[in-house]
Amino acid sequence: MHISMNQLPQCVINAAASDGHKKADIQVKECDSVSPFYPANDGSRGVCIVINLETGNKVRTYGSWGGANIFTSPAVDSLDSPIPIPESCVVLKGSTGNFNLLTLYARPEFCQQFEESGPIDLDERETSVLWAHRFCNSKGRKDHYYDEGLTAAQLELAKSSLEQKGLITVNKAGHSKLTTDGRNATDGMSTLGPKAIA
Repeated sequence: MHISMNQLPQCVINAAASDGHKKADIQVKECDSVSPFYPANDGSRGVCIVINLETGNKVRTYGSWGGANIFTSPAVDSLDSPIPIPESCVVLKGSTGNFNLLTLYARPEFCQQFEESGPIDLDERETSVLWAHRFCNSKGRKDHYYDEGLTAAQLELAKSSLEQKGLITVNKAGHSKLTTDGRNATDGMSTLGPKAIA
């Protein structure tokens, strides 16, 4: 699931921001243990941050720039075995540098406070438009709508309905983007298309 950043403790917000996380929300994975390993690419390095929610203290470990190499072996590059998440702690893990991507790993008792609402009823057009917002850039959306045979009126009607349901936001210029609830609603969708089986 995804959680809005402003719903998280300030210590988590600060830790994520310090390693380049600028998104309005973050993906959260519920688990009791997690490996610090993260495969970084050129211009980036893995990072693993253990955050104590009670004290705000953080233990941050970085991997090597460009990923694992024969000269260094920090845990982020080499330790692929799960380690239990301590009580009252969460873990931020991902990459920082040219490519910033962080995921929050947390114990079930932490995630319970962010329980998702039930499934949202969407018709075929709304599902198609929501899928395009999650998996396509602006040009890809236009191509997708054309392939689906959506008229301008049908598209605007679907977008208006999705906005009312809190799944997208639309600014005055007509540009739209997913909300956190919209991301959660698309988590089970296949990248192959809205009609594909995830």
